[in-house]
Amino acid sequence: MLRSSVFLMLLCLSQFPSSQAREKVNGKRIANEVSEMENHILSEEQKIDLENLRKFLLGDLDVTLPPEDPPVLPPKTEAKLSFNITLISVPKKEEKKEEKLQVEDKEKEVQVQQTEMGEDQGEMQKKAGEEEEDETQEKEVEEEEELKKEVEEEEEEEKVQKKKVEDVQEEDKMDVGDTVTGAATTAQVPTTVPADDNLSYILSRLSGIESAIHRLNVQFYGLDVKVSQMSQSVSKIRNKLSEAEDAITSVSELNLRNQRQIGHIEGCMKGKRYFHKCFLLFQHFEDYATAQNHCYTRGGNLAMPFDQQEFAALSQYLHDAFFPFNWPIWIGINDRRSEGLYLFENGHRVSYFNWYKDHMVTQPNGGLQENCVSISSADGKWWDNDCSRRMYYVCEY
Repeated sequence: MLRSSVFLMLLCLSQFPSSQAREKVNGKRIANEVSEMENHILSEEQKIDLENLRKFLLGDLDVTLPPEDPPVLPPKTEAKLSFNITLISVPKKEEKKEEKLQVEDKEKEVQVQQTEMGEDQGEMQKKAGEEEEDETQEKEVEEEEELKKEVEEEEEEEKVQKKKVEDVQEEDKMDVGDTVTGAATTAQVPTTVPADDNLSYILSRLSGIESAIHRLNVQFYGLDVKVSQMSQSVSKIRNKLSEAEDAITSVSELNLRNQRQIGHIEGCMKGKRYFHKCFLLFQHFEDYATAQNHCYTRGGNLAMPFDQQEFAALSQYLHDAFFPFNWPIWIGINDRRSEGLYLFENGHRVSYFNWYKDHMVTQPNGGLQENCVSISSADGKWWDNDCSRRMYYVCEY
């Protein structure tokens, strides 16, 4: 019976619910079961005591009785229940082993209950922390509202002080009018308290204005420093730009010189050399000015035969280049400065002419409309043509 009762008690403790809702529902039933178990245990203890006394009287067994403890009643609240049960018995060796196992099971159950209690305490702490956060937020909101109220009160006080100043000014005006008319000669009692308040208010305002002016002066000084720094940087940039422009001009001049040298070398290598001159034919169509510019950028000019021998060599070079065809080619002779005054491109006057003449046409016959000279590749005769006409050209270097 004792084993069965202890086993039932352990089952009840192991199946004891952990949630508060289930504790509320099954609280009464558990209390009744615990009271019945206690009564049963007391009856069993009385039987065991009687048997031990009988054995002691007969001399079979020595019994040591433990001190009496007050009975432990279960709590009536909704908290979790924990029991401390002391059994007074004189068991045999097998019964001692079983009791040890039962004690170990009870200790395990107590540990499980303690862990559950720790989890409940953690949840309670979380809830308490959330409540504290809510309280701190509410306090912050209240502090903000109090600050707003203080600001509004200060603004109202400023308005009141302004009204006081206006009232005092009106009173002063009234007093001045009374003195001028002479209606009342009695001295009036001055109101010193509002005047002092007004003066302190005005002085505080003046000090605030002075501080603001000082801040503006500091800011203006900082702006002046920045402007000076910017002007210095701009001047440096301008100097660098001027240096870059000078470098670009020098590079462009060098480039022109190199192009002129390259053109001179190319003309002498690809064209026809005649003593100290070299002639080079370009077989693409250009007007007179463009042809002259192209020859100049490559280090030469349009061909300028100064005498009959140079012209003969030039005409032979052109004849051989276009034979058996006949093409007009620009040379460096024109009368654009003055009609009938033919000059080379270098400004020298022409002394040798080889105009085309027959029984129907005699060159030059263009007048003011035809001012540039070309030669034909077949016979080397000169023709007076419009300077805007596009044709082949020959350069000399």
